[in-house]
Amino acid sequence: MLQERSLHPELYQQKAEKAIFFIAESHALSPSEVVVNYRGVAHKILSTLITGSKAWHLASNNLNEYQASLDCFLSAIPPQSVVVLGFGEIDCRVSEGILKVHHDKNIDYHQSISQLVEDYLNSVVRLAEPGQHEVILYGVPAPNTELLPPQDKEHQNELGEVIRLFNQYLQQSSESKNLEFLDVYDLTVSDNGESNQQYHIDGHHLHPKVLPELFDRL
Repeated sequence: MLQERSLHPELYQQKAEKAIFFIAESHALSPSEVVVNYRGVAHKILSTLITGSKAWHLASNNLNEYQASLDCFLSAIPPQSVVVLGFGEIDCRVSEGILKVHHDKNIDYHQSISQLVEDYLNSVVRLAEPGQHEVILYGVPAPNTELLPPQDKEHQNELGEVIRLFNQYLQQSSESKNLEFLDVYDLTVSDNGESNQQYHIDGHHLHPKVLPELFDRL
């Protein structure tokens, strides 16, 4: 990430009049201090990490450290801020989250993802309401199946379907709540449902240029 920052100083040089807070797990690192244009105004991305947080943690009915952290951050920033929330990628991995529950407990992910996404959005909207923050949802990138053995076709197919469904429901739920949606899946997916390898800089993380491109698509 530091290398990409040094190679692309143009992403950071534009003068920004306002800030957009990007709260996520490690995916918040890459776009830190990148400048994006939103509604005709230059905004600097100010990143905040909630390490290891899943959408599942934020969707839970039981208060946990991840919800408390998000509540703390949202309470600390100025009222009526623009906030991008980027959770869900950890939920959509082969070894944990949705697929692990699917295999360990025989719970059909086709049914569970819709409820997970709805509960996640209901929770974050509720937490943002006291500060009257404008919430923007950031999706999950297309799967970088280079992380999986080439012969592991079953897991590749399952992973691709889980990520596709998660983004589909996230977009639908965002629209139903009149929230903007940054469709990073559409930006990063190839015709075969895997990463197009134009934006990944490692197994999971994306190039800093992703956020400006996504905001230009709104």
